Amino acid sequence: MAEQRGEAGTGTLQTRRCAVIIDEAHSSQSGETATELKGVLGGEALRQEAAARAAEEGAEDMEELFRSMAKRGRQANLSFFAFTATPKHKTLAVFGRDGLPAHRYTMRQAIEEEFILDVLKHYTTYAAYSNCSRHAKTTRTSSARRLRVHWPVS
Repeated sequence: MAEQRGEAGTGTLQTRRCAVIIDEAHSSQSGETATELKGVLGGEALRQEAAARAAEEGAEDMEELFRSMAKRGRQANLSFFAFTATPKHKTLAVFGRDGLPAHRYTMRQAIEEEFILDVLKHYTTYAAYSNCSRHAKTTRTSSARRLRVHWPVS
C-alpha cells in the first residue's frame, strides 16, 4: 500500500492495539507460529525498539537478533485472551494471573447448564463390571441388573 501511495514501505505493519483470541491455548502457543504472530502484530514499534537496542549496544548489524528477542516478550499493544479446557502449568504461567486462571468455567458448571454431557454418570470400572458380570451369571441379583450387566440367555 505504501508503494501505491508513492512512499517507501518498511515491510512492517503500523503499530496498533490488537486483541488476540486463542482457543486450545494449552497446545497452540508453544511453537514458532505464535512468536511470528507477535512479531507481525508488534509492527513498526517492535522494529524501532530493536533498532534502538542495537544502536545502544553498538551492534547495528544485530538488529534482527534484537527484533527476534523483542517479539518473544510482552508487548504493550497486544492483549491475549486464551481458552482451554485442560490448562497445563506452562499455559497458566503464560496466560494466567500469577499462575492462576483469570476465570474458570468448569466441566461441572457446563454439565449443570447442560452444555455438555456427564460422561461419568454411568461409568463402571472394568473390575466392577467383570465382578458383577461373574456374579450375575450365577445369581442374577438386582445389583447386577442395576449396573445393566447383560448375560447371554442359554
